[in-house]
Amino acid sequence: MYQMSVMLCIPIVHSILSRGHSIESLYKDLQIQEDLMTNPDNYIDSDKYDRLMESAAHICKDPYFGLLLGSGFSLDNLGLIGYILLNSNTLNQAFENYQRYNILLCSGIVYDLQIIDGEAKFSFWVSDSSRNPTYHLMDSILSSTYKIIQKLTGDPLQLKMVSFTHGAPSDIQPYANLFGTKLVFNQKENALIFDAKILDLPVVYRNQQLLEIVENHAIQMIRALKLEQTFSEIVSLAIIKRFDGSIPRIQDIARSLGFSVRSIQLQLKKDNTTFKDLLTIIRKNMAERYLKDPSFSISDISYALGFSEPVSFHLAFKKWTGQTPGGYRKQNIG
Repeated sequence: MYQMSVMLCIPIVHSILSRGHSIESLYKDLQIQEDLMTNPDNYIDSDKYDRLMESAAHICKDPYFGLLLGSGFSLDNLGLIGYILLNSNTLNQAFENYQRYNILLCSGIVYDLQIIDGEAKFSFWVSDSSRNPTYHLMDSILSSTYKIIQKLTGDPLQLKMVSFTHGAPSDIQPYANLFGTKLVFNQKENALIFDAKILDLPVVYRNQQLLEIVENHAIQMIRALKLEQTFSEIVSLAIIKRFDGSIPRIQDIARSLGFSVRSIQLQLKKDNTTFKDLLTIIRKNMAERYLKDPSFSISDISYALGFSEPVSFHLAFKKWTGQTPGGYRKQNIG
């Protein structure tokens, strides 16, 4: 089950209360424990977060609830990640850091940044195909990202286009007032598109020493949440779970973990490894384990590990261990 940090719920709750509405009955209806929501270190299930957002918009009778919520978003709402972004050297580094540490805020939402022909495209999607989040969530992410970029760089950021997966509202003027650019709805992705040169802008209040301190803290928190596993161990486990006779792709692993491919690559690099290296180690270990079991033929092992034919497995195993599969089996079974 994917989860969302209570920190992301706090602005929603404050918005409900500031408009004169009660929150206790809503918690009861959504089966959310009130004491859970008092600690920003806690998490709630993503489906409850989606229902909280949807219910808040309904209670406030505001079709632009998510849009306005995001436009008023503060870096303080991001907690530790807010400090990391604020002390990154450039906007590009801030994006990289957000991708790396976003797991502390939420899981199941993948963020990506691409540069194509001088244009930067920030996009995101929900990795759980069974989840059907409210459009208010999409609006809040786009509008908060836009505002956070402005706050980090001090630049007004002239967008080139904003795309939404949801349909156009009856009145798009509030969107136009906020983004001030071309708006397209019913698209395949939610995205902000802007001049890639913006990524090189320095973050206004950056402090390299503070960045190192808070990054170390974030890494410790991630490992604590993952039962002290390193990121490479988390990815390795995901690879093993998806081995079914074909070689798992990094795109599939990224989606299953709620990360972008770029984020996977960046974090593995900091563990001094690559996705290809992990695949090689896993296939080698699986091959050795299978070869010790005489119930598996070498041909079966070959196909189970994603090799197109036994001869390819033979060559690869000899490269890994210096032995042939048959020689290794004979030595370890006797």
